Amino acid sequence: MLPGIVVSAAAVTVMALQIDLQATLDALLQVSLWRVAAAVVVLALAFAARTLGWRVLLRGQAPFPESFSSIGIGYLFNQILPFRLGEVARTLALGMRTKVSFWEAFPTVVVERIFDLGFLALVLFSTIPFVVGAEWALTAAIIAAAIVVIGFGVLYAIVLNPGWVQGPFGWLSGRYPRLKTFGEERIDLFLRGLSVIRRPRRFLAVFGWIGLTWVLSLVWNRIVLVDFYPEASLLETAFIVGIAAVGVAAPSTPGNLGVYEAAIWSAFLALSADPAQGLAYALATHGIYILLVIVLGVGGLLYTRISLREIYQQARRRQT
Repeated sequence: MLPGIVVSAAAVTVMALQIDLQATLDALLQVSLWRVAAAVVVLALAFAARTLGWRVLLRGQAPFPESFSSIGIGYLFNQILPFRLGEVARTLALGMRTKVSFWEAFPTVVVERIFDLGFLALVLFSTIPFVVGAEWALTAAIIAAAIVVIGFGVLYAIVLNPGWVQGPFGWLSGRYPRLKTFGEERIDLFLRGLSVIRRPRRFLAVFGWIGLTWVLSLVWNRIVLVDFYPEASLLETAFIVGIAAVGVAAPSTPGNLGVYEAAIWSAFLALSADPAQGLAYALATHGIYILLVIVLGVGGLLYTRISLREIYQQARRRQT
């Protein structure tokens, strides 16, 4: 956890030295409570949409309440543990309540994250040119969309032809035995997850649900953003959300404390907006997210009657 703590501490220090903390506090106290309530509702709907997409990847083997509870538990663990270990907790919790085994569920989480990366690339590459005011912004947006579509096309082609990955990997691992030890299980895990979306209808269903998750994410962020940056366009909103998503991928303390705020603060600077307002917006949205995750996570634990200790013990047994 040390690298993450260092990065978070550095981010907080830089912001503290450059931000008017009183102006940030004043902006934070002016946030509309009804907007907060509306944002919480939309964010909960985003979690529900993600759950429906995950159920498609699970081939409907897990009921919605168990799947939704498991996602809440996983997100709660992400606020406690580093390296997104909540994804492991999510699959373990699901296996403790359903007949879906860990090795059936975990590849679906990997595939879900691949879809997330595709949508993140689409959001960033289609907004950055407009934000920087480049004349070629529209062309860049079209090219970015085409690249993402091609990327999903290649992904689906691999689903239908797993030998495209197994063949080159087999050749490389034959020349470098250590590569086989390190990557063979991971390649099999990746391909096993992809096999779930072999049918076009299932692939499109996952694409649609994860896409809806991103749309709802933009909506709830937009609801809160109006209080801090009312003149922001939809493109600028998408840019801020995309930068925040990149920021939370960096090493940090559990819960992305400091790094999330620094990412949004940087996005406001890039937009020539008030950085104090940016930090206030980051604190507000981070607080909303953490609050809802705690509610859903604790609710999931109560619903499933699973304790944090039981999930931890399951993870320990899997390590041994």
